Amino acid sequence: MKARITRKPETAFTPQPEGPPVRDLFRKLESLERELESTVHTGHNRWMVPYADLLTLLLGLFLVLFTASKLEIQKLNEARQSKPTAAVSAIQPEPLSKGQSPQALSAQLKKRFKMQGVEILDQPRGVVISLKDSVLFPPGSAELSPAARKTLNQLLTELKLALGGQSRSIRVEGHTDNTPITTSRYPSNWELSTARATHIIRYLIGAKQFQADKLSAAGYGEFRPIAKNSSIEGKQKNRRVDIVVLNENMALQEPPVNNSDSSLSDGISPNVRGLVIHGQTDKAQGSQTKSGR
Repeated sequence: MKARITRKPETAFTPQPEGPPVRDLFRKLESLERELESTVHTGHNRWMVPYADLLTLLLGLFLVLFTASKLEIQKLNEARQSKPTAAVSAIQPEPLSKGQSPQALSAQLKKRFKMQGVEILDQPRGVVISLKDSVLFPPGSAELSPAARKTLNQLLTELKLALGGQSRSIRVEGHTDNTPITTSRYPSNWELSTARATHIIRYLIGAKQFQADKLSAAGYGEFRPIAKNSSIEGKQKNRRVDIVVLNENMALQEPPVNNSDSSLSDGISPNVRGLVIHGQTDKAQGSQTKSGR
């Protein structure tokens, strides 16, 4: 016969006091439990519960603020360390290699110089930097304003750095709208457009040390419009100065430079000997040559 094995039903384990020290500990725990229940039910010292919660929340808040402040300080230090590198890269673009296409120059200028009133265009003759007259000159004037000098300084600095020391032929062209002008200094738009181009040339030579014999100025008056003069917007577009960085083919069509005549005393400042002015003569400055443009 097989012996039957019977299992006793499992019962929850209940610790039993063993010895005086354990018995005293259980008594103290029971006493504390009764005291706590009495405190909760009677309301005695009930304020300690929300007060403890408040302290816990404040502690958590201060921990969050402390952690955030440490992160902000770290980010600030990283930004300070990265600023000099960004500044150096901002003024040192990759220069053009010899024979590189004008599109590369245009792409660099478009990427690096963005200002309202200044437009950079790709044209068959080269890269055209078109500036609205309001950016450079007061109405009816050819004198550069302080703000215009600041704009030109930024633009021409970027241009020189992008050229990488290469000497390119540059033509500055003045344009007006068809609104007549008759003053003692500018009898017509021919004189105004030519004077504006010449002032830019003088700034290129004097302030930015561009090579004078690579520069020329042209005044076209109102006869090279890019928009209709029948509207105010069209007139604003037509009043402009274009700085044209000529491509190699167009530069070859420029009149040759004869440096052997640089010592001639013809009354022309050496700084502007390289100028070839297209347009009518300014009566106040008889050194400009006439052209039928």
